[in-house]
Amino acid sequence: MTASQGESDSWERFMILWGSTPEIFIGSCLASVVGIVITWLVTRNASRHCDKKVEATGKPSEEEKRRTELRTEDRTLKESVRVRDSEQEILNRTCSKTLYKFASEKLENSLTDEQMNEEKEIKRRQLEAIYNLMEGQKDLFGIEDLNQLEEQMKLYG
Repeated sequence: MTASQGESDSWERFMILWGSTPEIFIGSCLASVVGIVITWLVTRNASRHCDKKVEATGKPSEEEKRRTELRTEDRTLKESVRVRDSEQEILNRTCSKTLYKFASEKLENSLTDEQMNEEKEIKRRQLEAIYNLMEGQKDLFGIEDLNQLEEQMKLYG
């Protein structure tokens, strides 16, 4: 096979492929390329206009002053939203704790003495199991006895 035959075969394959390609696919590819070029041109021209920050007098233009004001307002609003979000998070935690305490008290009031004793026994066994796990790593947790663990649990529960 000579080089000219290889080129001829390649050309024939290309023409077969071109002939079997749907027109809608070719049209959509061309439309995509045109859209990309137009977008690039528009954004390039827009960025040139935005780069003119200082007028011939050496002072910032009114437009640049306004942009600076808007950026400052935007930063202030974002900070305000962050503060509100953290305040909301604190409120949510407080409400959750209050609801938990209310539900616990309501549940405790509805239990019989036998059920209360059973709950206390389950709680005691759970604390002992936690303490046994922590006992092996006293240097990591700093808990010396079961009473100290119970005091820690009261702080968080």
